[in-house]
Amino acid sequence: MPKESIEELKSVLKEKYLKLSKDEVMALVAAQQEDCVTNNKLQQLLDTHTLNSNKILSSLVDKGFLEADGVGRGTKYQLSNMFDDENSSSIEGENELVNFEVKLDEDENKILNYIIIHGFITNSLCRTELDFKKHRSVRLFNSLMKKERIEKVGSGNKIKYVLKQE
Repeated sequence: MPKESIEELKSVLKEKYLKLSKDEVMALVAAQQEDCVTNNKLQQLLDTHTLNSNKILSSLVDKGFLEADGVGRGTKYQLSNMFDDENSSSIEGENELVNFEVKLDEDENKILNYIIIHGFITNSLCRTELDFKKHRSVRLFNSLMKKERIEKVGSGNKIKYVLKQE
């Protein structure tokens, strides 16, 4: 396994990394290296049965380390937004006051502006029109949904994101 990938996992997960099994680490590294991992890919990497790889992936989703995109055999798993560079940088000591205004980064604003102009955006459009990698766009969508700016409509390969209705 690539040393850089292991180091990044350790730096983000800290003591949680020590509680991961070798197979869970392999799944996270695969998701990082290839932008996503599927049950089938993990089966091949671990030379294991589909049920075992499914348990590993489900466990990592439950722990918040992976995010599932899709349903059934088409499900792809990406690293959660806890692995984004912006999220891993510390904000400690900047200000003790709580700021209730939701701050958006430049990429989140690009997505919102695209939705305002075109009515919606998909992962595919985000990659082709805004030039984001797939895992980055998924993380941005999840962040914007968490900040209650957009909502997901549809399922499977028909998912699109629209402005959240108030």
